[in-house]
Amino acid sequence: MAIKEANNELIQTLEKLHQFQRQMVQNEKIASLCDMFTGVAHEVNIPVGLGVTAFTMMLDRLSDTHKVFEEKILKASSLSKFITESEENLNITYRNLNRAAELISSFKQVAVDQASENNGVFSFAKLMDEILMSVRSKLKKVNHLIHVNCADNLVVESKTGPINQIMINLIMNSIIHGFEHVDKGQIDIIIESVDDNKVSIEFKDNGKGIPEHLQKRIFDPFVTTNVGQGLVDWVCI
Repeated sequence: MAIKEANNELIQTLEKLHQFQRQMVQNEKIASLCDMFTGVAHEVNIPVGLGVTAFTMMLDRLSDTHKVFEEKILKASSLSKFITESEENLNITYRNLNRAAELISSFKQVAVDQASENNGVFSFAKLMDEILMSVRSKLKKVNHLIHVNCADNLVVESKTGPINQIMINLIMNSIIHGFEHVDKGQIDIIIESVDDNKVSIEFKDNGKGIPEHLQKRIFDPFVTTNVGQGLVDWVCI
């Protein structure tokens, strides 16, 4: 009876541990998505602010020109200057609003991809562009470089969500852990087709590497040497 009770207690403990692990993984996904949202919101705020400034300046110049026109003292030189400034401000507004729209579109696609479990046909190079755009706010704070070598015509059918999550985690692990105390790091991502059913993804950086005592444990759940700075330090060699 005592053995049976001990086994039941062990099974319940293991089940609670599995639930905890699943919750931790889910929390990590949510945290990653929230972090992306904050970064993209910051990125979008810049072009929107510039567009609003340019548009406000144009409204002020329009008001001044309209007043001079009503008073019938508008000169040809003033009208020519107004037209030139209007063209410049409209171009600034268009470029920045278009940039904001691209950022929002990229973020929406990455967010949808991470939540999607369905296969889709996509360009791997375009997917990488969207992933890099989603972590751009992090890259702007550092001097690290990311080089992606992927053929533009590499089109695959797969689940984009897991690829998004893996690539973002790898990049953030390099930035947070691999490049700790490194002023200028470099990440190289090489993606190429192996055959009709396989794609090779090689991810490497020039960071500090993986400590020897951790190399055999990198695939264990929640292995970390920096508690509070991410669930996983090292995810591959």
